Amino acid sequence: MKTGDTKLSKQSEMQTIVDAIKKHLKTKQTVTLNGVNHSVVELTKKVEQFLGLLEETSQSRNKWRRSVADERAAAVALNPLLAGLRNFVTSQFGESSAVFGEFGYKPRKVAKRSIESKARAVQKQRATRASHHVVVSPAGVNGTGNGTPHS
Repeated sequence: MKTGDTKLSKQSEMQTIVDAIKKHLKTKQTVTLNGVNHSVVELTKKVEQFLGLLEETSQSRNKWRRSVADERAAAVALNPLLAGLRNFVTSQFGESSAVFGEFGYKPRKVAKRSIESKARAVQKQRATRASHHVVVSPAGVNGTGNGTPHS
């Protein structure tokens, strides 16, 4: 058995070994492996026991994978309900209420824009207006302007 073999190839290899032991070593009582005598019956039992463990772990893994798939499917079905519940609790009690916190919710964070970010936004807005030739009258200049764009 080599490292990196797949479980299926290990199972196949172990089954082949068991079959070969039963076929070719049935007349022997013991075999010497690495300088140690082993009973053929015990050797066969050890390989079969390992084969059983391989099959058991394979079944356990398949069961686990099915459970994970079931869990993911349940989450997909539940997520819209949880979002709706959060919206309901928000509308009924508000995000700043104690009840909102009792549901385990935290208020949404409001992004804080830096002064540099605001300054860049104003520069982009002015550049866009200049490129589109939009003129905005300042509000309240001699009482004539209302802050609306003039083309």
